[in-house]
Amino acid sequence: MTTVIYHLAEAAGQKNISLSEIARRAQISKSYVSYIARNRIHPSLYMLVQIAEVLEIPVEELYTVERSIS
Repeated sequence: MTTVIYHLAEAAGQKNISLSEIARRAQISKSYVSYIARNRIHPSLYMLVQIAEVLEIPVEELYTVERSIS
């Protein structure tokens, strides 16, 4: 099984920017950003790129892919 874990809240904290500000700058809803930060939804790569641009970080820093071996 493969799991994607998003690190949006941590990245925002490191950059000292609120989720509301990320949403405003990326022109997406605050609730959508919040759902990503809480790992409730899987955003499109396009959305992750927009958020990474706001945070001025590589998109790869926003998520980790974990694979469990069964």
